[in-house]
Amino acid sequence: MLKRIIFMLTFMCCLFYGNSLYSQYYGTISQTFDKSSGPYGWFFGYNRKIQTNFDPATGEMVGSLYSKLNPTYGNGTIGGMLGAWDYSSLSWFCESVYTSSVYQSEGNLPGGRYPYVSEFINSYCFCLFNDYDTATVETVSQPMFTVADAWGYNYTTWSNPTRIESSDSASVIPNAWNGTGDVVYDPSTFYYYWTQGWKEGLNGLVSPVSCVVGKTQAPCDPGSWEWSDYKELRFDTDNIIYKYSDVSLIGPLHFSYAKDTAGNGTGKGIGVAVTQCYPWYAPQLSYIYTNNWGLDWNKTGLGFHHQPVSELFDWVGESLTLRDSIGYSLDSLEVINGTSVITIDYPRIMWDISVVTTEENIVHVLCMVFPASSEYPNCIFPWTDSGFRAGYYDIRGEITDTGVNWQNAVFIANPVDNDKGWYSDYNAGMEFTGDKNRTLSLSYAGNNNILAAWLDKPESRYYLFDYINTPKYYNFIDDGYLIVSLDGGNSWEHEKIIDIETGNPDDPIRQLKYAANVTKTSTIFEEGWTVSSHGSITYGTKEAYKIYTYAACQYPDEVAVIGMYYMDYQRFLKVWDIGYYTDGIETEEASLNTDFELYQNYPNPFNPATEIKFSLAEDSKVNLSVYNTNGQLVKTLIDEKKEKGLHTVNFDASDLNSGMYFYKLDVNGNVQAKKMIMLK
Repeated sequence: MLKRIIFMLTFMCCLFYGNSLYSQYYGTISQTFDKSSGPYGWFFGYNRKIQTNFDPATGEMVGSLYSKLNPTYGNGTIGGMLGAWDYSSLSWFCESVYTSSVYQSEGNLPGGRYPYVSEFINSYCFCLFNDYDTATVETVSQPMFTVADAWGYNYTTWSNPTRIESSDSASVIPNAWNGTGDVVYDPSTFYYYWTQGWKEGLNGLVSPVSCVVGKTQAPCDPGSWEWSDYKELRFDTDNIIYKYSDVSLIGPLHFSYAKDTAGNGTGKGIGVAVTQCYPWYAPQLSYIYTNNWGLDWNKTGLGFHHQPVSELFDWVGESLTLRDSIGYSLDSLEVINGTSVITIDYPRIMWDISVVTTEENIVHVLCMVFPASSEYPNCIFPWTDSGFRAGYYDIRGEITDTGVNWQNAVFIANPVDNDKGWYSDYNAGMEFTGDKNRTLSLSYAGNNNILAAWLDKPESRYYLFDYINTPKYYNFIDDGYLIVSLDGGNSWEHEKIIDIETGNPDDPIRQLKYAANVTKTSTIFEEGWTVSSHGSITYGTKEAYKIYTYAACQYPDEVAVIGMYYMDYQRFLKVWDIGYYTDGIETEEASLNTDFELYQNYPNPFNPATEIKFSLAEDSKVNLSVYNTNGQLVKTLIDEKKEKGLHTVNFDASDLNSGMYFYKLDVNGNVQAKKMIMLK
């Protein structure tokens, strides 16, 4: 009880005193939606829990696919949540999406694992998971997908979860595990394209990765999807000895289409992974790219294109004087000591990354990087003699017709306690929980505004861990951090900057730069923190606006903490509205366009007619048209010059089917759009 009271006090401070204590960042926690029977399915950072839809034609919505604790069906049930952000209404749209399997060897037990939300476009939420046969010791798992159709907040449907197989039904990814992917929309052809990457088997980084590409004009009809054969885009790490691949280890493959925040694409895209290439042990950045929606992915004869990471960091080549608790071994998970001077000859990029690509075909790769030296293989260090180099970085590149032009990495922020060495013997210092579970996330809010988020230790912690039952590998990560760039990643707005005197007259000051802690929970095992890949901008006055996104994370069942093994905690799904104010003050929302205003139709839903109103500040050329969810023109209501003032148009939909439609007002080349629902 005391812990919850302290948390609420901390949270209220964050809400009401954000300007003085937490600068210009803001976090609002939602209610709990559901829970899983354990951390399985939420654990890994690259499993996205949430996506959002900011398309002005459909309105703002939040969608999630998650592991669900169901007293009837048990572990393996998949739940879905969809709706508008609201403190009371989101839970209305939580439902069971997958409760039984036709692929189980014994009965129809649920076998859903590792939910992943690929994208949210035009009110469609695109989701993946795998169906694991829990009734056999053999490794059998099926790649599955489902698409939610939010054609009205009270009229949400999920498509029947369906196995992903080639269009001739002859090819299915074997033992599919930990699926990732991205979706894009082509408004000129009304096609949706979905590229996915799946591990083959349960053996982590060693597994081959197989990819499929699907396309359709009717996302919620599973039978309409045309899927490629996974063997056409397979990265076989098992056959490196026979030179079928030059990759010996591969992290999660992150696909990202170039698109705006509404999901409309350019046709270009990229797939990025951290790989390890034989025989060199240092991970590097590897990628494939496309210029035609993923129908053809450009790769080399042996697989990936590779970008040497050392070429992207200007501090490579600096020296480091070893001393107590300055290094950390990724092999033994122990702090290393020494007294020699070593050369930092490469940056050690961690396996967990996040990728977004803008409509300008600029890709952003969020990664965590440490100085490293070949003199101490597979060890990482928090700084060099020249500065605090460990931290979160943005690696950018431009996708062109012939490849990707990569740029130098841009520093984002330091890990908490970067200046104190490594945490050891219960003393303060950096805390590290392994290679791939930092849960990094990027969100693109348009107009060169980028939000980055990750998990790290809190700056102060009062909770004491159960070190006996909780392995050190898992018992540190717990708070969500957020930072924003207002110029496309060139610079980042830091919550806190600390100057530390070094004692060197030639270099008297070193700076530590930190992101904002937006969750302030100080609980344990908050794995699964992810932000949606798209955000939005809400304008108030001309001098103030909010750049925001949505995030989801899991919380442990704190009621049963004492005496339980850490993997037995039940996990609760929570959703956050988090953002950044340009002046730190929330302002009244105002319209971006003062020349005209489009109003919500009334009644809505309607049958069969409704009224659409709009106002003009000046005499203007006006086009008012109605479109279906595929972007096809249904009816033009006005296409002529109109006088200034309020106008009312009657729209009769007697000849149309029930469903969601969009009406778009174009005034002198400026556009506003809203959605409406026809119910017969």
